[in-house]
Amino acid sequence: MHALLNRRTITQSPPPLDTPLESALLESATQSVASLETAKNTPALPFSNRGFLIGDGVFTTLLAIDGAPQHWAAHCERLKRDAEVFRLSFNEVGLYDAVKMLLALNSLTTGLARVRITLTRENTSLGSTLSGAPIPCPSHASPLRLNGTEQPIELITATPYAPPQTPVRLTISSIPRGIPGLLTQTKHLGYQAAFLSVMEATDKGYDDALMLNHYGRVVSATTANLFVRVRDQWITPPINEGALPGIMRQHILNQHTIPDHIMKEKPITVADLQDTSAAFITNCLIGIRPIAYIDDVQLNMNHPDINRMRHQLIQP
Repeated sequence: MHALLNRRTITQSPPPLDTPLESALLESATQSVASLETAKNTPALPFSNRGFLIGDGVFTTLLAIDGAPQHWAAHCERLKRDAEVFRLSFNEVGLYDAVKMLLALNSLTTGLARVRITLTRENTSLGSTLSGAPIPCPSHASPLRLNGTEQPIELITATPYAPPQTPVRLTISSIPRGIPGLLTQTKHLGYQAAFLSVMEATDKGYDDALMLNHYGRVVSATTANLFVRVRDQWITPPINEGALPGIMRQHILNQHTIPDHIMKEKPITVADLQDTSAAFITNCLIGIRPIAYIDDVQLNMNHPDINRMRHQLIQP
């Protein structure tokens, strides 16, 4: 497989198997210095990469169908917004063509593909440049501080994708998503809470986890937004509750209102889950995935509203 580093073709190890995290974390691991090599077998990412060292970076993951990236404008808008939060460089010019080229290089012009675009930077104060040339490294240099000499890094990967075919079984995580704010609204590289939540859910025999905010209210799954039907009303947690402003979440709110039922943004308590008759999780890769269980509460996986939305959405 090939990847693009700053629009330069490099080789990549085979992708990992899918996980409930949609391979976001494991995919990042395979894109480490050890597994990304140029044709000359030299490291493609420097050891001073701030994304690798301290999680300094943002990303977006999108679905490509028959070589065509889906919801492209929305993904670029989010990358631009999130990059501004971290003061990262984002160059949209030529990006679409680069993604199309990578899909062709990896023979992914038919069927489904997962495309991930990661923006990070190299901290030249930590001892090397992107070419591997050593530079002076002051002993007092802080890995957190920006000195103005950082070099932007853009990494694009494309791998085959097969969406899950079964409803998901969720459990409530004991690890909070965090205090609602700027970080919960940004798709950054810090996925530790989500990763730990998946491990906890797997240990209990579930597929994925529902995460709560700092106040104990329900926010989302680990890598997907949540919609629940409570007392004949479809609701999803608001952004100010700690939900990520997902692209598919907004698309559903904008385009997929149910006859006689308006989709609403409203806080969801754990107690509300006991009154939930149906629910689904959603992101740009899975589309709409019905929820079979939330802990010991069994839900209607074939609710007509869910089936209608899946048909309107044209599931991957």
